[in-house]
Amino acid sequence: MKTEYKLNILQSVESDEEMLDKEWKSLKWNSIKYGIFKIQKRICKAEKEGDYRKVNKLSRLLLNDKRSLLYSIYVVTKKNDGKRTSGMDDMIVREDYERMALFYKLSEYKISLHNPKPVRRIYIPKKNGKKRPLGIPTIADRIYQEICKLALEPIWEAKFESISYGFRPNRGAGDVIDKIHRLTCTMKRPYIFEGDFKSCFDTLSHEHILDKLGNFPLKKLIKKWLEAGYLENDVFYKTRTGTPQGGIISPLLANIALHGMEDALGIKYRRRKCRDGYCYINESKYAVIRYADDFIVLCESLEDANKVYELLEDYLKDRGLTLAPDKTKITHIDEGFDFLGFNIKRYKGADKSRVLIKASKDNIKSFKKKAKDIVRNCYPNNIEKSIKRLNYLINGVGNYWRMGSNKRIFNDMDNYLYEILLRQAKRWHHKKSVGWIVNKYFKISNHPIYKWKWTFTDPKSGIQVDRMSWIKIRYPKCARHKSTPYDEEYEDYIINHRNRTPFECLYG
Repeated sequence: MKTEYKLNILQSVESDEEMLDKEWKSLKWNSIKYGIFKIQKRICKAEKEGDYRKVNKLSRLLLNDKRSLLYSIYVVTKKNDGKRTSGMDDMIVREDYERMALFYKLSEYKISLHNPKPVRRIYIPKKNGKKRPLGIPTIADRIYQEICKLALEPIWEAKFESISYGFRPNRGAGDVIDKIHRLTCTMKRPYIFEGDFKSCFDTLSHEHILDKLGNFPLKKLIKKWLEAGYLENDVFYKTRTGTPQGGIISPLLANIALHGMEDALGIKYRRRKCRDGYCYINESKYAVIRYADDFIVLCESLEDANKVYELLEDYLKDRGLTLAPDKTKITHIDEGFDFLGFNIKRYKGADKSRVLIKASKDNIKSFKKKAKDIVRNCYPNNIEKSIKRLNYLINGVGNYWRMGSNKRIFNDMDNYLYEILLRQAKRWHHKKSVGWIVNKYFKISNHPIYKWKWTFTDPKSGIQVDRMSWIKIRYPKCARHKSTPYDEEYEDYIINHRNRTPFECLYG
């Protein structure tokens, strides 16, 4: 049922649609974004210098800046993947005039006085067959969370551990893969403690999160979001722990809560002057890498690996967390381990050993299943649509796998796709010969470089199935220690490392 709040916004703009539409389209977004970015850089600098009074002052300035509200409306209603999913307000903003009307409506209220609504709970399937709960906030809550994130993120980017890579600007899975390769190829720490927090987002301690926030201006509002509860089948449930997956600010709050793992393991760094700045050398017996709620600890010996759980005991207790027994184990690099969809293993050769990072068996199996499902639902009357879906899958997975040594796997996937497509075509024309089928559906590729002879082609539109082996392997390069786009110290490094300015990394 549409809420009164939604009706009030839309009814009030029925006669001004054209004017509001023009006003939204006339906004100078680069100027708005850069104005926000300048304040964020000042916040990060003040945090690094320990000037917390200035941090608080600048945070308040950014939180109440109308540019923050405009940009947050743009992100929530136009940029984010969840823009077509409504919360319990049943409100989805599709048109530019609605965005402008929403801006004027929310401008009437102070963000600090906002009262959050419960989130709407939905479930999405996980790889293991179980379902992951998602909490969808109302559109106003999502916008205010984005505003809150704009101020909170630069504060914490100034102090986050360098080993945290998930849900952070200018960091991602590629950084993790390169970092793991650098750490494992030296064989200094061959034992791997594989850890996974059990129901991390659902069990994080509210008290710990709020304590970490210190004197952040909107701490009380964040507390309200954490305790807002959720609606499932029209039944309200309270939330005493956790931060709902689906909220814009939830990944940042989780990273804030999980900050401190290196201290728990006693990891220290020695700073050394390098050619283009400073390097930080980890001289401890442990090295840790965390991506959201998944982490690994690399250890010098099996004895050290067995001590990890004990060292993390207080860390886990303070945060209300436990480790998932079925996903927590100790392995040797020679046995290999899976992380973020890749398998990392040392292979012994005749003259030397090499650590190779390849797509994991589970990920390969998942790709094959998805491809097979698409092909099984492909018929002569919907070949073009099926090929588009298949190409989306091939390029999406291939561009992720390109970070590892997966050239042979790419060829294997191409052969697999050829086999299942040929088999499906035989089902359509079971009375025809293989030669007739190949002549009708398999043509020379129209790729500008690779002229593959057996490319599955739609006879009507001419659209073809891409080959994964056309994707070039590109090994990523890990971000430097504590580099962040908000810190002017790393501006030149980021430009050289990412071929983009810090501003483009955040707002490009």
